[in-house]
Amino acid sequence: MLKRRWRLALILALLLLPLTHPASGQGDEIEPVPPGTPSGEITIVVIDCETRAPITGADVTLENPSHTVNAVTIDGEAVLTVYDWWYSYLITHEDYIPISDVKRFKPGVEYEFCLIPRVRGEWRVFADILRVGGDLYPGGEGWMLVRIRNLEAGYFRIHRIRAYVEGLDKPIADEKYPNPLLLPKDFYIDVNITVKPPSTAPTGRLMTELRMKATFYYDENRWAGPLTAYLNLDFILLKRFRSLRFDVVDYWGLNNVPNVVVVMRRSLPGVEAEHVFTSGNGTVFVKKLSDGVYEMEVYYDSPYDGERYLIRRVRKGLLNLAREEMLKTLVSDVRVSVYTLGNKPLAGAEVSLGMVKALAGEDGQLVFHNVPRGEYPVKVFWRGVEVYSSNASVGLPPSPAIGSPGAEVNARADVGGFTLELLDAYGEELGLNTTIILTGPVSEEKRASERVSF
Repeated sequence: MLKRRWRLALILALLLLPLTHPASGQGDEIEPVPPGTPSGEITIVVIDCETRAPITGADVTLENPSHTVNAVTIDGEAVLTVYDWWYSYLITHEDYIPISDVKRFKPGVEYEFCLIPRVRGEWRVFADILRVGGDLYPGGEGWMLVRIRNLEAGYFRIHRIRAYVEGLDKPIADEKYPNPLLLPKDFYIDVNITVKPPSTAPTGRLMTELRMKATFYYDENRWAGPLTAYLNLDFILLKRFRSLRFDVVDYWGLNNVPNVVVVMRRSLPGVEAEHVFTSGNGTVFVKKLSDGVYEMEVYYDSPYDGERYLIRRVRKGLLNLAREEMLKTLVSDVRVSVYTLGNKPLAGAEVSLGMVKALAGEDGQLVFHNVPRGEYPVKVFWRGVEVYSSNASVGLPPSPAIGSPGAEVNARADVGGFTLELLDAYGEELGLNTTIILTGPVSEEKRASERVSF
């Protein structure tokens, strides 16, 4: 009874073992055929993918580090002797797009493959990913080792290689070669390519295309190019992480908000993670976060009253954040216009909004940026004397027009002017260089012979 139970447990354990092979992972190498592995004949059937007609003259190659076989199809069939083991296969024909992959072949079995007819003008060059490594995720940096095969009756000088994945119009890799790579006739080269997926790239197992800019040489006297050959690669796995940068901006997205703290939380079953980022200039760099949706809170240390404000709470996905490159908040502008009693701009007036001071421009105007909602005292000083005082109530911009402020203050300062004409006792122009001294809250001294203005 115990033996039966032991055998049953062993059978269940074997059934539950994962079915793996020596080349199951991206970039794994095929192991040599183990000693004692049985061998026998297999039949490879090669047909046209569109018409289902057999293809004669297709070259079939099966490669293993310890055993390689090759045959050419006759009436669509080729018979090869193989071991019951893993091989990389390559099937080519001058009128069709080559195919290659890794597969375990078993003696006594018939295998069918179909080839896609080649479009006129398409180059007989194809590529495979041998290995990958590094931080292969959006915003990360890794590498891939690519084998490029040339089946043309000539050789290539490769100037540039770019890699694209489905769902993204930007390359994930872009290598330039000032000294062109040589791809010989009927041969292959292995190229190590740096991979830098943009932060907006999709994640998962993605079909990859290689775009090879090159010059093709039929011989030393004839060539074509520069040309671009489009090569289908294997699938590449971009992990579900994301690195990105974004700007924390005001209500209209016009100004960065400095001195912010961004808190990002993602609640998963059994897992609660919180990530905190600080920025002095409003630009936030996020490094290798798990891709997904986050609850975000943005806090702002306001210089106007020294308080910390929650200026945005939002639920946002990392992909959308990477695409938008900014996060708008609930701070806006306060625009102040300073005029004299005579309705003239008071250039150079000192204006304070809360704890922040600034000078009015030549037009008497100035703008305070990134002001949280609330009530703030506004004061205007002219030559050290307070000439205006009021309050500004800051809310969200009242107008849908881009750039409209959260508050607008028209400050009419208690500042005026007058002109003196210098006359003698008979009402005639004095004509003498005279010193005039103005005393009061503001003291000023001027010299004139006919008239003077204050």
